[in-house]
Amino acid sequence: MFSWKRENIKRLCEKVNNLSISARNQERIKRWGHSSYVDQWRGLPPEDMSRGIPITVGLEYAMWAKVLNFDIKRYHTEGRTYLEARLRKKIYEFTQFQDDTPIDETIDIWLGSPFELSLFGLMPVYVADTEPWIPRTPIIHKEEDLDRLPYPDFYISGLMPQAHQMYEEIKELVEKEGFSVGFPTWMRGPFGTAAFLRGMENLLVDMKLNPEFVHKLMRFIVDSRKKWFVEKAKFLDDSIEKGILDNDDVNSPMLSPELYKEFVLPYEKELCAFHSGISYWHSCGNITPLLKLIREIPEIDMLHVGPVTHLETAVNVFKDTPIEKCLHPLRDVQEITEQQMEYRLKELMQEANGVSVTFRADAIQILHSMEQELVKIKLWISTAQHIVKP
Repeated sequence: MFSWKRENIKRLCEKVNNLSISARNQERIKRWGHSSYVDQWRGLPPEDMSRGIPITVGLEYAMWAKVLNFDIKRYHTEGRTYLEARLRKKIYEFTQFQDDTPIDETIDIWLGSPFELSLFGLMPVYVADTEPWIPRTPIIHKEEDLDRLPYPDFYISGLMPQAHQMYEEIKELVEKEGFSVGFPTWMRGPFGTAAFLRGMENLLVDMKLNPEFVHKLMRFIVDSRKKWFVEKAKFLDDSIEKGILDNDDVNSPMLSPELYKEFVLPYEKELCAFHSGISYWHSCGNITPLLKLIREIPEIDMLHVGPVTHLETAVNVFKDTPIEKCLHPLRDVQEITEQQMEYRLKELMQEANGVSVTFRADAIQILHSMEQELVKIKLWISTAQHIVKP
């Protein structure tokens, strides 16, 4: 466990500073267009793929907690623990993994997937060894419940007091060391938010039996998000940033193309206009049948293509949009041989067909032992670097 001391933070910051100006890091930076943080670092692949396909790996936080020896509950609730873990994570990734993830002097604060839901009163449950979770008990049982819900307050709703406290604490510790600190942002898409507030089964039934109520719920959520971002821009004395749509609940067969077109797409288009673009559209589910409709969103900087979405179809539909292709952690990385890794990567390269794409081995968890998983991750990195680079 971390034994927090200010001098430890200063030492870790100096280490990151030195690594960030290294020739090795400058070489990694050249492999990307620009970068952004979501829950972990994610880069936008360049238009010119002559240097090969950039690759990254992503560990689940339960595994990071084992690798770096920190308590996940404290990570999400204590600014000092969060900061030290982030700094150690940056250093470990850069020095131990030979992928294309660069290191930088940015600390973006992410309070876990329950963050946006807490703004409506669904508070997370924290435990020491896994991500915080939200009890799947809906809070909207009838239309009157929605009528009584207030718009989230940027300062006092849900986890907002904790967000402000951590932001100020981390800023005080690292700004003098040359680091920038990013305030937590709203990533969860409106449909996923609605599914938690109303309950997924109830929401799907409502789409058939009470569509007006579904639109009323989606309108409330979208307006809540817009009001929240206006307050965030005022707080930071900045413009409204490009939006993220974290949309794991948007997938097929959960949603047919017809349901997505009627109940979800109009609101995602509206948010695209409000944010002046979507920087990252994400769903780990199967969005293959929905791709042509998602393409109607006017400006998406990068599309996430998860393990069960067909890459070749996504490439054909999103011809001019950079794509992040995430591999299946088990069948593409952890449970296969080096030879099978090579075959799978070559298969994906054919499907990518030279477009702007990045390959990501994501959501890695401990299946056998931490040591075994780290060996397998490094094997995948070395295999991929050999296959995807010219």
